[in-house]
Amino acid sequence: MSKKEIQENLIFVDAEFTTEQIDKTIGLVSIAILNIKGEELINTLTTPRQKIICTGERHHGITEPMMRKQKDEYEVIEKVQQLCYGKILVGHDLQLELKVLNINKKGLLG
Repeated sequence: MSKKEIQENLIFVDAEFTTEQIDKTIGLVSIAILNIKGEELINTLTTPRQKIICTGERHHGITEPMMRKQKDEYEVIEKVQQLCYGKILVGHDLQLELKVLNINKKGLLG
């Protein structure tokens, strides 16, 4: 893969999650994805569908009132999956992000 192809397919991902929901899972509360030029592909807060036991506010500063009436968590996850398909992802704790966002590693370039 050439340097240009790598740059065209490189995206930077940062997501924030609840620390616990009623069903013992964690939910997406915010996500930002940028391309190599620093252009936002997505930058949004979400409203998790499950009842939240602990928002994780002490980790990311996003409060429950901030999450209300935001974009639906599942709709955002679907868009993120489409944005990430065939791309090279860079981010912190990508294993957790891939798991919660249900992104198939086989669909990624790197």
